[in-house]
Amino acid sequence: MYLDPPLSAGKEAGRVTLIFAAVALSVGLAPAGEVLTAVRVVGESGFHHAGSLSEIVMLSDGERFLSSARDGTARLWDLKSGEELRRFIRDDANDVWGIVVLPGEKEILTAGGGGFVTRWELATGREVMSYKHTGSVFRIALRPGGKEFVATDNKNLAVLWNLETGKKVRTFRGHTDSVYTAMFISDGKRLLTGASDGKLKVWDVESGKCERTYEKDLGDVFTIRPSPDGSQFAMCSGDDKLRLFESETLKLLWKSEFEDDLNVVCWSPDGTRLATACEDKFLYVFNAESGKELKKIAVPHGYHTPISFTSDGEELISGGDNMLYRHKAASGKRIVPPAGDPKVRFGVETVALSRSGDLVYAVGSDKVIQVWDTAGGKVVKSFEVQTTIETMVASPNGQLLATGGQGGAVRLRSTKTGAVVRELPAEGSIEQVIFAKSGAWVIAGGADEKVHLWETATGEKL
Repeated sequence: MYLDPPLSAGKEAGRVTLIFAAVALSVGLAPAGEVLTAVRVVGESGFHHAGSLSEIVMLSDGERFLSSARDGTARLWDLKSGEELRRFIRDDANDVWGIVVLPGEKEILTAGGGGFVTRWELATGREVMSYKHTGSVFRIALRPGGKEFVATDNKNLAVLWNLETGKKVRTFRGHTDSVYTAMFISDGKRLLTGASDGKLKVWDVESGKCERTYEKDLGDVFTIRPSPDGSQFAMCSGDDKLRLFESETLKLLWKSEFEDDLNVVCWSPDGTRLATACEDKFLYVFNAESGKELKKIAVPHGYHTPISFTSDGEELISGGDNMLYRHKAASGKRIVPPAGDPKVRFGVETVALSRSGDLVYAVGSDKVIQVWDTAGGKVVKSFEVQTTIETMVASPNGQLLATGGQGGAVRLRSTKTGAVVRELPAEGSIEQVIFAKSGAWVIAGGADEKVHLWETATGEKL
C-alpha cells in the first residue's frame, strides 16, 4: 500500500520549527547516520519556553540572559536577536525554578522540581555536579566568597552546600512549611529565609541556630531580593504587599499594597528602582527610596512572572504565556514581541505541512488553526474550530486538512476556509490520520483499537 508521508515539523510553545535532514527534504525522517537540523522557525515572536516561566538572570555582558521554566529547562538567550544559545536539561527533566550565576560566569546553578541543584558549564551546557535534596528545590543563594550556597525546598528546609565537594554542610530547620526564598546578610555570617508559613527567619550560618523570627501575618513569603549593595531587601508576600526592609535590623522602610497577588520583585542595577509583577496584569516600577510608583505597565494575556531589569537598567524582561517579553522600563513600551504578537499564545500542539512545503498549519489548545507562509514566517489566515485537534495532515493536492481528536470522527476541512466539508465517523478519539493512495484514501486509528479506511471523495468507509 502506498502511503504519502508528511514532512516533519517540531512543536513548541508559540512557534513551529521545520526540521529536515540536509540530504532528505521530502520525507519525515533522515537517512541512517544523518543529523536532523532545524532550518527555519515560523511564528517566532519572542523568547519561548514550553512551560510557565520561573526565573530570569542577566549576565554581566548585558547581551545574554538566562531563564528557567516548568518545561524542565533553563535556557541561555541572546537579548537582541532572541536566539536561544544553549539549553540546560537533566535526563529526569522536571520543573526548573531558581538560577544563580557563579563568580566568573563560567558556571551556573539551577534548582529543580526533581529535588536537585545542578551545576552546569555555561559555555557547553555540560552537567558538572548535582546536589540532592529530599524535595523540590525552589531558590538558591550564593554565600559571599562563592564557595558555598544555600538552597531552599518544599520539605521546609534550607540547606548549605559546599560548592566544590558537593557535600552538605548544614541544614536549617525551623520553618513549618515550604521555604521559598533565602539571602545572606552580615557579609555571609547570617542567613535570611522566607517560607509559606508566613515567617521570616534569621539564622547564624556557622551554628545553624535561628536567632530571630519576624512574624507579622505576612502570608506566604514568596521572594526576598537584596539590593545591589546588600543593605536592604525587598519582599513579596501572600498578603498582596511589597515591602522594603533594612537587611541588618529588619526595620520596615515602606510598603505598598496591591489588589491582587504578586510573587516576584527585582532591583535595577543601580539600586534606585524596584519592579514587580502583579496578577492584575500589570508590571509596576517604584522608586526604591520613597516607595513612590513610577510606572504601571500593562502586559498581555495574563499574569507575568518572573521579572528582571537588563544590565543597563533600560529595559524590563518579564515572563508570561510561556514567553519572555521586553519592555522599556521608563515608558512601558513593549519591544518584544511587537504589538499583535504572539500568533499562538498557548503553544503549538499539532502541525501539518503542505506537500509543497510552502504552508504550515498549526493548532494549539486555544482551538485556532493558524496558517503560516513558511518563506516569510507570516500568518496568512486562521480558522477557529470547535473541538480539540490531536492529529492533522494536509492532502497531497493542498485542498483538504484531515483533523482528528476527541469526538470520534475525522473531519475533512477546506484549506481555504477551514470549514468542515465532510465528517468520517469512528468510535473514540482519533490519534493518527494520514492520506494514502495520492490522497484518494483517508486512514485513521485511535482509542477504539481499529484502523479505519475511507474514500476521500465520497466519505464511504472501505
